[in-house]
Amino acid sequence: MRRTRTAVDSNRIDSLGAWRGRLTIARFISRHVAVGIVGLVAIGLVSVESSGGRTLGQTLRPVESGVTASLRGVSVVDSRIVWASGAEGTVLRSLDGGRNWERRPVAGHDRTDFRDIQAFDAERAVILAAGAPPVILLTDDGGATWSERFRHPDPEAFLDAFAFDARGRGIALADPIEERFELLETTDAGRTWHRWDAERKPAAGSGEHAYAASGSIVALDDDGTIRLGLGGPNPESSDASCRVLRLGRDETMWRTEPVPMPGGESAGIFSIVRIDERRAVVVGGDYRLPDRAEGTAAWTDDGGDVWQVPEQGLGGYRSAVAVRRSGEAIELIATGPTGTDRSRDGGKSWHPLSELGYHAFAFAPDGSLGIAVGSEGRIARLTDHD
Repeated sequence: MRRTRTAVDSNRIDSLGAWRGRLTIARFISRHVAVGIVGLVAIGLVSVESSGGRTLGQTLRPVESGVTASLRGVSVVDSRIVWASGAEGTVLRSLDGGRNWERRPVAGHDRTDFRDIQAFDAERAVILAAGAPPVILLTDDGGATWSERFRHPDPEAFLDAFAFDARGRGIALADPIEERFELLETTDAGRTWHRWDAERKPAAGSGEHAYAASGSIVALDDDGTIRLGLGGPNPESSDASCRVLRLGRDETMWRTEPVPMPGGESAGIFSIVRIDERRAVVVGGDYRLPDRAEGTAAWTDDGGDVWQVPEQGLGGYRSAVAVRRSGEAIELIATGPTGTDRSRDGGKSWHPLSELGYHAFAFAPDGSLGIAVGSEGRIARLTDHD
């Protein structure tokens, strides 16, 4: 049974995020004017803690995007090149680390909702349209022109997200069709795509689905392992929890990993990130109850055999999580409409980073830059300072 998607859910999240963004900034100003740190308002909320005797801090610094559309896709190529995508046919590119942005119009797609984007350099990028129409497009010339590389034969199909490995293999996930999740694959960095055969696709439980809130519910490891973070109830559980599905490169049977997070019509896993071969983190919650902190995150350090709840959780519903690796150090950032949080212990505990909230977040592969995108064209850079 297919889950019907409407603009209502998307617009509810976007309007909520925009309202809360304005409210939290106002609260932040009133809270800190009296102590003489009004200047921080211009750059976001600063989080500081001690690590190994050194005082560290991070700033979520809003920048002007030049658009007002809701943004849900972001791809950070390196410290200079960043692409973003969203509603109303919006595609943006920055060549200076997210400080300045330019629109890259997609002809014939003024109303298309581009929920995910993968960029390879300043010239090449692939974008995924959730539906109406469900298509995947590619540019080789920095967004000057776009070519259609895949169009789903079912016009009511809903594409949720895709993920790529370092060699250009990509996996795209769509909501269930005929009671199985739809999967697409490319092995040439998005130039050609093919649908998986029915017997390879995982079965979907009643009411089970995927979320397209941040383009990050698919994880693809360089060893070929695929992980899908799902919403709705786990069909193999009696407690209305949700699940991660995992498939190794040479495996034929999907493995279910029960996750101690509630699953429902508006609840479940919204984002998944792999840290290493044994560690992974999921975040989510219920987007209709964005302030509810319970059931919004889980972590595993045994390859997914057991998922556990953090000792100190997130501040509410979160739609995206990303990892930054710097030598042996690991840092996780999770964001959603009500704020942004950070973890430095593999997701076992979370601490508030900012009251500013966004839809999606991504780091450059070397960790040199983090970019958040959200409602009403809002974009922020994550920078370090001593």
